[in-house]
Amino acid sequence: MKYACFAALSLFLLVGCGKPPPLVPPEVPTVVVVTTEKQQVNPYLERIGRVKAREDSTLNARVTGYITEIPFKEGDFVTEGTRLIQIDPTPYQLAAQKLEASLARAKAETKLAVDNFERGKELVKKKVISEVQFEELRTKLDAQKSMEDETAASLASAKWDLQQTTIDAPFDGIVSDAQVSIGDLVQANGSRSLVTIVTVDPMEVYFDIDEGDMITFKRNEIAHPERANRTAANVKLRLPNNTLYEHVGRIDFV
Repeated sequence: MKYACFAALSLFLLVGCGKPPPLVPPEVPTVVVVTTEKQQVNPYLERIGRVKAREDSTLNARVTGYITEIPFKEGDFVTEGTRLIQIDPTPYQLAAQKLEASLARAKAETKLAVDNFERGKELVKKKVISEVQFEELRTKLDAQKSMEDETAASLASAKWDLQQTTIDAPFDGIVSDAQVSIGDLVQANGSRSLVTIVTVDPMEVYFDIDEGDMITFKRNEIAHPERANRTAANVKLRLPNNTLYEHVGRIDFV
């Protein structure tokens, strides 16, 4: 038992008396020095917006007739005045031609009534016809002029109807798919829409801000009157793919 204790003590002394490992000095940390600068920090807000076309129009038929042509494709970009839908113009062309003939006849009869009235002036002076007969000539002339005016108005209405058989784009934009097919019968001023067109330039983005942000916005306008012009505010649009739209917008109203 004594030998075991002596061996353990000797081993302890042997280990305890060994040389300690050399000390390694710590690495000097890298220090980054930045020069501070005074810069203007502009407050900004991020809000979810809704993109909307500035103009959109749903086109309806203004005259009754059968669709004969639809010379566009869904999604086409069209310019103002481009023909989109053609309604059969034949009945309206015939009606206009008939009224043109009626107007020509009315003008000829008006000329005859004027000539008779002018002759009547001389005849009544010479007592060849009575005052009553002369007044009848005046009445016929007035009636014939009214008839001519009425026919001219009917012709103008018929020409307007004829123009409405061609449905054109009211402005530049992209068209939707046609809601009718060739051969369909459409009614004048009916509830059935034919096609929709929307503008693509410019576009508008609508977004909401809470009262707190609105107060902050107004206070900044008061504190910095030189920046109070709302059109000077930078408005940037972040797309669904997290990229920024290349064009900067402006605020129209708050």
